Amino acid sequence: MSGPLERLTRTNLRHEVYARVRAAVLTGELTRDDRITETGLSEMLGVSRAPVREALRQLGRA
Repeated sequence: MSGPLERLTRTNLRHEVYARVRAAVLTGELTRDDRITETGLSEMLGVSRAPVREALRQLGRA
């Protein structure tokens, strides 16, 4: 099956996780007092831990 949808890659997924977590921090949905874990975020976002880990590393450098 081929179609108009772009196949998701690890890079796309990492960027999406990064954007969502960053937005949650900026809007106060996630605060400094919240315990943020790879497992918790991966379950909330419905993704594996790898893109969450990569996104958290990227956020740590920002």
